[in-house]
Amino acid sequence: MRFMKRIDEYRDIFKMPSCIKSILRFALLCILVICISDAHIKNSLGIRQAMLKYPPLGINGSWISEHVKNPISSHCTVFYASDGITILGGNNEDWSDPDTKFWIIPSTDGKYGWIKFGFASGFPQGGMNEHGLFWDATGCTYLEMPYSEAHKKKYSGPLMKKVMEECATVQEACTIFDNFYCDDQYKAQYLIGDATGVSVIVEGDSIILKNGPFQVATNFYQSHPELGGYPCWRYDTAISMLENSDNISPNLFGSILSATHQEGSYPTQYSNIYDLIGNIIYLFHFHNFEEFIKINLIDELKEGNRSFELPD
Repeated sequence: MRFMKRIDEYRDIFKMPSCIKSILRFALLCILVICISDAHIKNSLGIRQAMLKYPPLGINGSWISEHVKNPISSHCTVFYASDGITILGGNNEDWSDPDTKFWIIPSTDGKYGWIKFGFASGFPQGGMNEHGLFWDATGCTYLEMPYSEAHKKKYSGPLMKKVMEECATVQEACTIFDNFYCDDQYKAQYLIGDATGVSVIVEGDSIILKNGPFQVATNFYQSHPELGGYPCWRYDTAISMLENSDNISPNLFGSILSATHQEGSYPTQYSNIYDLIGNIIYLFHFHNFEEFIKINLIDELKEGNRSFELPD
């Protein structure tokens, strides 16, 4: 009898006025459209359930770069250029956390000395070593790496730290990436440049060699622009300014950093210009491009292992 009562209840529902039936049909249709749209948006942004396979390593995800935890909201800009005489690298570090630092790390046990920039967690966001090998990273949407998973060894830590400690050139850095990959690469890319005029962008399984006098990276994969972040006005601005410049100079790089800096919720916390031949870094704090400090890396490495908060 209880089952028959349930049947009767459902019959009563279907006996409701036609206007109410129409409203219910419309509501169900709206729910269906919302579900389909949500699935399409997630797919277009490259968001995959497979992300759950790669949880952050270390305490509080300390092995995952700060700006890749929310790549859609971060807007870092990195670029490199050479004219045969001057070789420079530049970057804007855009993020919500103002607790920024840099570390002077002298050479020990056969490892190269370098300067590391980042946040209080200590995870490296960028830097340069004593041989003029420069790099910085940008956060992007999730990128699958089937080749790396099948053919390379997974490195349990920040792979760019290994590159800074062991490599003097981009060619040597590429050898590292031929053999290793890390968790950070699923949602980040690296622009790496050296003092010989060579640079690459490492995007998951892909390595893009500089073709011409300069290379620029923002928050989309140039090998997979369909995954999101493109078109990008900061990328277009940097490309245009480099294309229309007569020579490569710190002044030009400062102008590009200023033109591509961010404000608001994810402002530019610090900016760098790296002179790869002279081992000089020009450091700007919180998108103030009127003032900077000049760091001679070789001299600073002689003073020992230290760290500094920005501004300090």
